[in-house]
Amino acid sequence: MILHTIIVRGSLILAEFSDSEEDYSNIIKKRIPDVKNGQESQKILKDDIYLYAINDNDLKFICLSKEDDESIFVKLQTLIQAAQQIETDGNYSAKLTQILHKHLKKDQIVVIQEEKIDQQSPQQTRLINQPILEKKDQIDFQKKLCFSVMLLILSVYLILNNIITNA
Repeated sequence: MILHTIIVRGSLILAEFSDSEEDYSNIIKKRIPDVKNGQESQKILKDDIYLYAINDNDLKFICLSKEDDESIFVKLQTLIQAAQQIETDGNYSAKLTQILHKHLKKDQIVVIQEEKIDQQSPQQTRLINQPILEKKDQIDFQKKLCFSVMLLILSVYLILNNIITNA
């Protein structure tokens, strides 16, 4: 099971997602320097957590897992292939985030905005995607909305009826 995944360019995190309630974000960020630039795929065990990484041109696809699972490399390769199809126009980080969401089917995705970063003073803005409401939640919301509208109509009717009766 993949606990946390990031896509980085150098030390800049472009997209990130977590499948755990624990905070693996700091762990993975500290382990970015462990990933060697020249090697294509790497598996590193440290503190009972595996770090899987694949380099593709200037991007690094890195994830953490508590399991020794070679199939994680297949998932990373799928992400790389999808990322290679991205047009570079528009918000590249948001497109990478969509790829993470589509291929890893997770809701807890963190987007780090497009690299509008001044080389002198890097700044990053985090946007956290809202989880998509389940169908049951949507139906409950629609019921409450319908009830509220009906209550509003009834109130207006009673007020107007009272005005007309007293006039």
